[in-house]
Amino acid sequence: MNDHLARFSVTRKFVTLFIAIFDPSDRSLSYVNAGHNPGIWISEAGVKLLPSEGVPIGMFALAPQVESRVELAPGDLVVLYSDGITEAADSKDEDFGMERLTSLLEAGRALPPNVLKDRIFAAVESFTRGVAQYDDQTVLVARPT
Repeated sequence: MNDHLARFSVTRKFVTLFIAIFDPSDRSLSYVNAGHNPGIWISEAGVKLLPSEGVPIGMFALAPQVESRVELAPGDLVVLYSDGITEAADSKDEDFGMERLTSLLEAGRALPPNVLKDRIFAAVESFTRGVAQYDDQTVLVARPT
């Protein structure tokens, strides 16, 4: 996909990407973060970010991507989101931000993933108080069993 975008995109388009595979046999999460927002891993030890180790795909034909791996424990959460969540702005042009998102996730760590996802969207909507948003707002909340 990277080579195709780099070679054939007339307008030099590129895409951020976070792709992950969970292996239940050893509870490992292998992932590549190509210029996307950091994933959020919440465990009993606290919040850890799963940062980008590469550039967005399509930016450079031979851009290397780095695979990272973490081992999850029962009850851990992994949260992926688009920048439309953290960059959602209120009427004062203040962003929702990572601090609000991570605080919300820590407080709701024990909730079922679908409930926590709904709380994230509700908190962003409440924060923006009806201000039109022009970016996608996507959230994935996963708790491996």
